[in-house]
Amino acid sequence: MPLIGRRRLLVALAGVAAIAMGIRAATWRPAPQLITAACQGDDPMANKIIVAYATRTGSTAEAADRIARRLCAAGMSAQARPVAEVTSLDGYSAAILGSAVRYSAWLPEMTVFMSTHRDALSAMPVAFFTMHMLALGDDPAAVAERAKYTAKARDLVTPTDEAFFEGMIDPARLSFLDRLAVRLVKSPVGDRRDWDRIAGWVDSLAPRLASAPT
Repeated sequence: MPLIGRRRLLVALAGVAAIAMGIRAATWRPAPQLITAACQGDDPMANKIIVAYATRTGSTAEAADRIARRLCAAGMSAQARPVAEVTSLDGYSAAILGSAVRYSAWLPEMTVFMSTHRDALSAMPVAFFTMHMLALGDDPAAVAERAKYTAKARDLVTPTDEAFFEGMIDPARLSFLDRLAVRLVKSPVGDRRDWDRIAGWVDSLAPRLASAPT
């Protein structure tokens, strides 16, 4: 290859490498802190509940952990696990499924999980919870927007209950492009999770899960 041709090739390769490095830097974000936890209520024969979640930054993992612990405080046995860890639903009497929202929908790993375990989920009580930062009002437009978040999930499994909770956006946990997107959609930033409201929802849900056939 002529010298000029080699130089052009090297310049082109260097440009491609620089673009790749720029994309990697713009999309890099810290790995979320996943939580796998189990607890046991007072009754060793009580129903066993799985709280499976999908998260991008770890906020939903923390909510799932709180939910599982609240169930145990109500006397049941519960586990909080990321969906990637849940390979079977054998031994569980009910499920609580939760996800963060991206592009107006639950994270794809949750809907893949539900599709894979659709038969098992359809045979037990299932509740949904969503952690989100937009469409927070009770006006018709906000309610309609929230319905989109779980539309694919509801096509797979009909939940016995469904709740939407304000989440958390910590810029330190986001990629550069994610931070730009947050600014673009004018999303609130900070921890807006209402732990009392989440606990109240679990308390209202627990009796129905406790009575599910084991």
